[in-house]
Amino acid sequence: MTECPAVGDNLANDRLVSLYRRWGDGGAGLLVAGYVHIDRWHLGRGGNVAIEGPHSDDALRRLSEVAQAANDHGSRVYMQLNHCGRQTEKVINPHPNAPSEADLEMGTGRFERPVPMTGRQI
Repeated sequence: MTECPAVGDNLANDRLVSLYRRWGDGGAGLLVAGYVHIDRWHLGRGGNVAIEGPHSDDALRRLSEVAQAANDHGSRVYMQLNHCGRQTEKVINPHPNAPSEADLEMGTGRFERPVPMTGRQI
């Protein structure tokens, strides 16, 4: 899943809190959160939530609010951590990092050849 509620700052926001509150209120036992990126320069698409960056403390606080909104109705939330690597569209990052420089043979020109990461970066 990927909800894409973040605008500009890549932070979870009131729209995401409201969505998880509604899903929790609906009786879901387990909610698997959409992509939460560990690196805001390697998003799957614009609007994805990220926990890295100049607002990382705010990001964690806002994600806690999302989880609490679901928990208020008994639901549990599992978070999908993500780093899109070579599948980061070039409009987000024209030089994405990935474990290798293997190119993506699809996407009609939306992706660039990635820059291989070092062991430390991985």
